[in-house]
Order: sequence, then C-alpha cells, then structure tokens
Amino acid sequence: MSVTDAFIYNFLAMGVIFPWVYLWGPASFPGGNVEIAIWLTLLAQIPISLAYTFLSTALPVTGGDYVFQSRAFGAFGFVAVMSGFVIWILQWVALSGWLLCTLGLAPMFMSIGVRLNIPQWTVAAVWVESPIGICVISIALSLVTALFLNRGMRVYVKVQRLLFALTIVAIFAVIGIFAFESGSLGGRIDDFVGSVIGQLHLVTSPDLSSQFTSKLVADVAGAGVDLHPAFSWLATLGIIPIAWTSLQWATYSVEQSTEIENADKIWAQLTMLLGSAVAVAVFLVLVAHAEHLATSKAFVASISQAYWAGKGSASSVAFVKTTLQPFPNVLAMAAAPNLLVSLLIGIGFIANSFQVTCNSFMGVTRIIVQMATDNCLPEKWGVVDPIRHAPVRAMWLYFFASVPVIVGYNLIAAWSTYTLGVTFACGYVFMMSCVAASRLTLPPLKEYWMSSESYRYPGWLVRGIGILASILAGAMVLAYLVLPQLGITGNVPYLVVAAVIGASFVIIVWARVRSPLLDKKLRSVPVDESSFFEANASHDEKSGD
Repeated sequence: MSVTDAFIYNFLAMGVIFPWVYLWGPASFPGGNVEIAIWLTLLAQIPISLAYTFLSTALPVTGGDYVFQSRAFGAFGFVAVMSGFVIWILQWVALSGWLLCTLGLAPMFMSIGVRLNIPQWTVAAVWVESPIGICVISIALSLVTALFLNRGMRVYVKVQRLLFALTIVAIFAVIGIFAFESGSLGGRIDDFVGSVIGQLHLVTSPDLSSQFTSKLVADVAGAGVDLHPAFSWLATLGIIPIAWTSLQWATYSVEQSTEIENADKIWAQLTMLLGSAVAVAVFLVLVAHAEHLATSKAFVASISQAYWAGKGSASSVAFVKTTLQPFPNVLAMAAAPNLLVSLLIGIGFIANSFQVTCNSFMGVTRIIVQMATDNCLPEKWGVVDPIRHAPVRAMWLYFFASVPVIVGYNLIAAWSTYTLGVTFACGYVFMMSCVAASRLTLPPLKEYWMSSESYRYPGWLVRGIGILASILAGAMVLAYLVLPQLGITGNVPYLVVAAVIGASFVIIVWARVRSPLLDKKLRSVPVDESSFFEANASHDEKSGD
C-alpha cells in the first residue's frame, strides 16, 4: 500500500456509511445535537491518532496493536488484543453482512421494484433483509472475501480504489438529494412507501400507505414521545461514544504497517491516522446536516424512536424495522429523482460494506500472523504464501470462525443483546494502545522510540499526548459501562465480555506452557518471518501499485 491507499483503507474502515449515529443518537439521547457530537468526537480522536502515530513510527510492523501492547505489557497485551480484536471482530464480520443487505442490496432491489413496477423485486428486497436472507448472504460475503484476499495485497489495493470511488459517489448523491430535493423530499418518500406497501399488500396501523412521513410522526407522538426536545449539552455528550464507533477505526491500518510504504514516517502516519479521521468526520457531519435540513426535526426524531426504541404502534415499528429501514441512504434512495441515482447509492454502499468485511479479515489475520510468530498461537497459523504474501491459513481460519457468529447474529434472537459489548471490547484495545503510547519513552519501549522519527519530539510531549489519549479513549470505554442507553444492560453482556477475556487468558497460559521463554520473546524486537516486507521492498518495481 502507498500512503494514499492506506488513507483510503482507514477512510473506508471507519464506515462513513454506518447509520448508528443518525438513529441511535437521537433515540437514546433526545435533545442531543448529532453534528456537534461528531465534531467533539473528532477532537477526542485527534490525540488518540497522534498517540498511534508515535507508536507506529517506532514499531512500523505487522500486527500493530498487538505488537504495541505485547511489547509494553507482555502477556496482558496479548489478552487485550486477542479478546478485544481477534475474537470480537468476528461480530464485525456479521455486521458487515448486515450492512451489505440492509444498506445496499435491499433498498436497491426495492427501488427497482417500485420504479419499474415489478413487485417481485420488492419481495426479494424483503427476503434479503430477513434474518435468513442476511445469514445466507453474509456467509457468502465472508467466503468471497477470504478467496479475494488470498490473492494478495496488490490485487486488493487496486480493487479498493474502485470501492472508494463508488463510496464517494454514493455519499455525494445522498447529500445532493437531501440538499436539492428537500422541498419535495417528504412527498417522494410518501409515494415510495405507498408503492412498497401496495406491492407487498401490507396492512399498517395507522395506514402508512399515504402521507407516511406525517402519519409516522403522529403515531410516535401518540406514544408519548417528545419529538421537539430542547437542546441539551449533556445529551450531546452522550452521542459522542456512538460517533466514536466510526472514528475509532481511523488507526486500523497499523495492523499491516509492514505492507505500507513509509510507515515509519511521521508525515505518512499523520496522513493515514489523522487525515482519514478528519475526512470521515466531515462527511458524517455533511450527511447529518443535509438530512436535518431536508426533513423536519420531528420526522428525524420519530424514525429514530420507532426504529431504535420501538416507539409507536406495533405495525409502524415493524414496518421501519423490517421493510423500509429509515437510514439516511435508504431515505435518499426512496426520494431519488430516478432509478439510476438510487442504483449509484446502493452500489456505493455495497462497495463500502464489502471493504468493511475485507478490513475485518485483513487486520485480524495480520495480528494472528504476528501472534503465531511470537508462539502465542500455533506457528502454522502464521504461515504466509511466499508468492502472494497473503496469510492464507489465518484467512481460512477466520472464515470458518466467522460462520457460527454470522448464524448466531442473524438466527438467535437474543444474540445481539448478548454481544452488545463489541464496541466496548474493541474500545479497550484502542485505549490500551494509548496507554502503551504514554510509556513509549520508558523501558521496554524506549529503545524503539529512540531509533524512530518520534524521537525528534520531546519525551514530555510524547508522554503527555499518550496520557491524554488514554484518558479520552478510557472515557469512551467507561461510557459503555455506565450509560444504559449505549446498550450494555443486564448481566449477560458483561458475562460474555468476561468469558471472551477468560478464554484469551487460557490461550496465553497454554502458550506459556508450550514456550517457557514466551515472556522474554514478547519483550524482544518483533520479527517479520511472514516476509511481508518483500511486497513493500519491490512494490511492483515502483510501478505505482
């Protein structure tokens, strides 16, 4: 990867298509301002990205977060990354399939069915976003991803540029529809919903087949929901951890630093880790602002409450949860001036969903390679194909591990309740790396810092940024533990998180038994037996790949 390609990788990894902040935020924290919350989240992410910049220039090798933490904390670093990333990101593989179906395929099929008056397409759309439909498509997506990524980084980088272009076109199309069709947006959505209900022969109460937007507002208001809450700074702060579910992934390229040109340079890491976060924050704000301008505050509040909190009549809630899920891109596709624009949006969101799946596989398999190189995991799991420079065995291991998670996520009703710790778990990995950054100028990390570009900066500055980043990331993680609006309620999610951490602890104890010198190895210079540097060195003879 070039620096530009790694910037694109992080940009797509953050999922500018993720819909959580637009619906989860207003429903869970009435009175909060989504746009302000996104800007504040970016301010919090800046020190985190800077801390990662110092770490990455000091240790620009495969398996970034694992290397940072294992060299700083030994076996505890393994437990943190194994539990928070390697195991929990399997849930992200399942979520990627959900994104593909609900944000891409389903609304695209529905658009074709409505605009060409072919009910079969609309029926297909409903199947696509049904539990069994998402399950089947997600497993297929995971399989395609494993086959594709086994072809190596050069092939992936070329395809990623296309995925990026398609995503950007789709996002601009969404913003453009909200900006230029605002006067007729409600009417277009009403007409689209009426056609969907007619083609599916649905019975809704109140009858949503005409004037959907106004009737949904009345329905939710009738359930006792205040659709005009006063602005609240406290509620706005509550939305920040939700926005961080996107921006926290600005640093994910560190998992394959060995495969990125100039990964040991400060300017390169700033471009990848900070520049991408700024770019995504701008796009998230633009989408939120455009949607708020194009629709009424009451409508945004009502769709959020109906979808996320289940407020309103049973049939209305069922409609927005299972038929027309009211995410910004879906509303834009419903209001698009023609089918071509709807298809462009759908294809773009499919492209980003595919990249998120690739992202989940790529980062974790690189971590597995480095863990295997350190003998924390079986050495055979770290074998890298000498021709394609791809961790083939780790890739297939991750595919087979993803299948039961995909099945559980889609077919077990309580699964999502049990696994709401995913953001908390991934969050504590980022936090622990920030803590490692605060110790970069101290042994045992000091030797790496002194031989890197980060040594140009005073030790007090590096430590200060690391401490600040640790506090900010820690505040995000803590929010998921103390705010029930963020989803982790009851004992089961905590028990699941504890079980995953416990399993990771058992793995490292087993590794210590197999390799008595393991602790010493985790403190040593990380080696790249994976030969990932070969792809970096040749870089296709500087042909531009």
